[in-house]
Amino acid sequence: MLRGVIKMKKLMVKKNNKHGFTLVEIIVVLVILAILAAILIPSMVGYIKKANEKKDLTEARNVLLACQTYGTEHYDVIKIGDNAVSGISTSAKEGTPAKEIADLAEMPDDWTAVVGYYPSTKQVGILAITTSDKIIKYAPKDVGNVKAGWTVKDK
Repeated sequence: MLRGVIKMKKLMVKKNNKHGFTLVEIIVVLVILAILAAILIPSMVGYIKKANEKKDLTEARNVLLACQTYGTEHYDVIKIGDNAVSGISTSAKEGTPAKEIADLAEMPDDWTAVVGYYPSTKQVGILAITTSDKIIKYAPKDVGNVKAGWTVKDK
């Protein structure tokens, strides 16, 4: 009886003493990883796009704040006739309101903005920013076909 138990233990040890994985086990693991990647990658693309939009809106808010600050402090420099500053970009001519606003906002190089001021309140009316791939608009209230708040559209 004791010999039979010892023989069974030796057989069990031999069977459990294999090294490495079989080809089938490796293929199963790879298939499971491929399925998980196929599920996760499309959702990650959506998150990346939303993160880029949030970044653009944050930078656009900086431009808005710079426009409001500049309009409040230097309203006499802005032409009273059209109440607008156009061509706001880092490549604008030095010493112009457009360049000063761009520097104050630390605008990205590929952005160009136009801002309209309300003459009575000296506040920003409409801000339109054009990037390489988007158009971002801000309006404090409904103005024509522009809704109040921020809108982001692809070109």
